[in-house]
Amino acid sequence: MICQSDIFRAIFYSPIGECAFAFLISKKKILTLCLPEDNRVDLVRRLNEQLNKVLDKKIFNSFDADFFMDFVRDNNSSKLSVLFSQESELSIEQELIEYAFQFMKMAEKFFLGEEVNFSCFELYLEKLEKKSPFFVDVYRTTRSIKNGSVLSYGEVWRRLKGMEENARVALGARSVGQALASNPFPILVPCHRVVKSGPKKKMLGGFSAHQGSELKRHLLELEGLSLWG
Repeated sequence: MICQSDIFRAIFYSPIGECAFAFLISKKKILTLCLPEDNRVDLVRRLNEQLNKVLDKKIFNSFDADFFMDFVRDNNSSKLSVLFSQESELSIEQELIEYAFQFMKMAEKFFLGEEVNFSCFELYLEKLEKKSPFFVDVYRTTRSIKNGSVLSYGEVWRRLKGMEENARVALGARSVGQALASNPFPILVPCHRVVKSGPKKKMLGGFSAHQGSELKRHLLELEGLSLWG
């Protein structure tokens, strides 16, 4: 049974602002990543709520993070703030810190526009597979979209179902959109690379992160793509 002590939560500053992530200590699997909010309080709330959804149980209260421990690297240019619910927990194994810094550094490179392959990080999908297997299928298909490429929601549906290119997919495209709106692994499952089909060109479509379509546009521009609408 998963409990708080098996979950590593941390906040780090990135080129797009403060982000938060968590991984399952016992399995070294990423549980969620949260993109910037207006402030750290809202970021912690989002992180805890995402964790409860991914684990399909209430592990944390919304604002459960009363204690922080900071770790730095590269002459203080990289900083990781590890979250704790109780003061008695204020210790962490060095191996876990190194794993967290590895993830953080790759995310930083991604947000600077460098091509990054996150496939070395496993995602925790066990609970989601039982509750929403279709969502997991969408996430796996989306994770295969390469840097600098996009697919429409309908094209993701066709890949999932092995359908012909001209098959009608309106309902399926909406289902894909619903799944990606709940994506707990942005950039690892690169939902910003799934866009809306227009009459003559692809357009942005929605994005569930706090900064919405403007952040989606920015992430695509980092990969050399320009989309409008």
